[in-house]
Amino acid sequence: MKSSLKFLAVFLVLLSNPSWAHAQSASSSKVPGLLFEDLKEYVETPAIPGYEKALSTKIRAQLASFHAQTDSMGNVLVTLGSGAPHRLIVASMDEPGYVVSGVTDEGYLHVQRLPQFGNLPIVEEDLYAAQPVRVEGLDGKWIYGVVAGHSVHLQGRSAEDRHPSNMEDMYVDVGAGSKEEARRINADFLSAVSLDRNLVGLGHFVSGYAVGDRFGDAALVDLLRSIDASKVKGTLTVAFVGQQWVGGLGLQRIIQKVNPDEAVYVGRLAASGAIAGMKTVRRAPRREMGSGVLIGLAEVGESLTGYPAELEQSAELNKITIVTDYAAPVVPASRFDQAKLPGKFCHMGIATAWPATPAEMIDSADLSALTRFLKSFVEGATSSGSAAGAAENQTARVPENLQAVPVSKSKGTTVLQRLVETYGVSGHEESVRDAVKSELGADVHPETDAAGNLILKLGAAANGSTGSGP
Repeated sequence: MKSSLKFLAVFLVLLSNPSWAHAQSASSSKVPGLLFEDLKEYVETPAIPGYEKALSTKIRAQLASFHAQTDSMGNVLVTLGSGAPHRLIVASMDEPGYVVSGVTDEGYLHVQRLPQFGNLPIVEEDLYAAQPVRVEGLDGKWIYGVVAGHSVHLQGRSAEDRHPSNMEDMYVDVGAGSKEEARRINADFLSAVSLDRNLVGLGHFVSGYAVGDRFGDAALVDLLRSIDASKVKGTLTVAFVGQQWVGGLGLQRIIQKVNPDEAVYVGRLAASGAIAGMKTVRRAPRREMGSGVLIGLAEVGESLTGYPAELEQSAELNKITIVTDYAAPVVPASRFDQAKLPGKFCHMGIATAWPATPAEMIDSADLSALTRFLKSFVEGATSSGSAAGAAENQTARVPENLQAVPVSKSKGTTVLQRLVETYGVSGHEESVRDAVKSELGADVHPETDAAGNLILKLGAAANGSTGSGP
């Protein structure tokens, strides 16, 4: 009887501890999705600063078994364990973009950059012209649009005035013929505007706009998918934050809220602003894709010390390549009061090519190594070399659906859309010919001549008859 009462007392104590109950329920749960499926979903979901709701909603839904919380800024948090030390691992959700600042009488949208200050990416300075975009309607639905290109023939102003960075010359066409029509489709003042994009596989690389802004989110979700909560020492908070491009506001909010003993920020290593007195010169990361896991430092070249050295040692124990590279501060200097990062802080990431452009690219093996490192670091585990290598090769494989060029076969699309979405450069039009034949049907038999032209003959002459007409 006494032993039964003792068991009941222990059970009630454990049940009353929400951190213990939370960790147990989460450890036995299944987070849906796979690493590269998540990455594709996140990359293809626009999320400019302050407009991250669509992405944060998806992440929170995936982490429902962890009872993920969202604060007033839209940051998503998951907490496991209890007690000290309190570790924070954080990734940002947002990307640079635009907001609608006005609508012309003809239905075109005027926009302004977001962010408007700091180290602006090249895509906001030079690469937006004639690009397809998505506009978030006031009802939360996305509208397709395109940025008007610059005509060098019809504009009489100087080349400097016509520079793409001149926002007065940027117009977005959403197919509206008037201001009223634009508003009827919910494109109006303060609507978010972002470049359209798709994540594609290029061998063992993946490429797409904002992939450098999203690999951290995919890595953290994958960490929670595979984590054994019983191995977490102390308290672990995993956070997905917004408004990183506008002064690291989301990160600062989480630092103030959590007050961690140590923190790891997972995301793109960014270049600095222009060096004083050298307008066109910036300090930038130099590591190439395939370098493994990176530790970002303001000063590169010296031996690692302190917290970054601890992380390096953890990686070496698990036979994970980890190197240093330059990275601008994740919270830029400001005249305003800022949250103080903990003494144990480290910026970690992977190398990106063509950062913050529509062609940004990462190596899948680097992302796999990053996810393995995070898991081993949090759980304090040490993997054997062969097991670690096998896990890396399995995770790093880019899914076939990212490698293949999509062909629209939906019956709900128009013939024109299906043909436009079929690739066929000069001399290699086979796919287009096949698409046309498919539209004509099995009962129609066009011919292909020596030049590759597709010819369909109709009428009596097509059957070899000269006919009896005049």
